Amino acid sequence: SRRASVQIFVGDAVLNNRLSGVARLVLPIPTPQEDVEVALYDASSTLLAVTRTDLLGYYQFENLPLGSYTLTACYRLGNQEYSAVVSTSAPSDFADLFLTPGPCTNP
Repeated sequence: SRRASVQIFVGDAVLNNRLSGVARLVLPIPTPQEDVEVALYDASSTLLAVTRTDLLGYYQFENLPLGSYTLTACYRLGNQEYSAVVSTSAPSDFADLFLTPGPCTNP
């Protein structure tokens, strides 16, 4: 079978105890993607929260203390999964998360 060369990226930044960003489906121009599952884990890989992107591809986690976090993102299109994992520290500038074809996993 042939795999599509589709990528999704999630840009995120921790600002005012919030981690937020937009998930974009890149085909070929970045387009915000709704219904991407984004999970937040602490430094010990404990799941803290899960959310889904809205109609504009936006997600956010609020009330975060300073620390290290891991974000995972998962999007399912038919029977194909797109996934990625990124680690970031709060506060942080930007960490882009690119989802490529592959199984959704935990950190």
